[in-house]
Amino acid sequence: MNLDEMKAFFRQADGRERSLKEIVDLLRARGVTTVISLDRLGAVCTYKNERKQIFALPFRLNKIVDSTGAGDAFGACIARHLVDQVRRGNLDFTSVQSFETAVEEARFWAAYACGSLGGSSGCPDSSELEAFMRALKGELAEEEVSSDRRDSPSMLHLLDRAYRPAG
Repeated sequence: MNLDEMKAFFRQADGRERSLKEIVDLLRARGVTTVISLDRLGAVCTYKNERKQIFALPFRLNKIVDSTGAGDAFGACIARHLVDQVRRGNLDFTSVQSFETAVEEARFWAAYACGSLGGSSGCPDSSELEAFMRALKGELAEEEVSSDRRDSPSMLHLLDRAYRPAG
């Protein structure tokens, strides 16, 4: 879900929208693994009962042709990792590290989608994706998925304020 959808889902009875921090706290308290899309700002993820959130910030790409399909590519990668887990007999990600790995790879898939026009052109096979990931890692300073920040409440507040859906 994107942040607007999450705010609608978690809206209080009196109509007040919850903040991103409140939503993340509710998800963590309920042990929910989720990805909240922030469109061009990346995503914030929760993993079961972990007391941290995962920030999946977008890469600083030199050239963006079109971001259409980037969120779908991100979600497809997460789904592929989950299918791999199910094939191994697990009904979910077995650890926060396996989830973080899926989120990290999903950032690359989303970045790849930004290099072609529209949401259905330029669909790569696994070897093309691997080559793109290697090339991008070589071009950019290492930008890892961050999951353990002392300033995470401030980061959630900042992302909540900056997020405005496209459209």
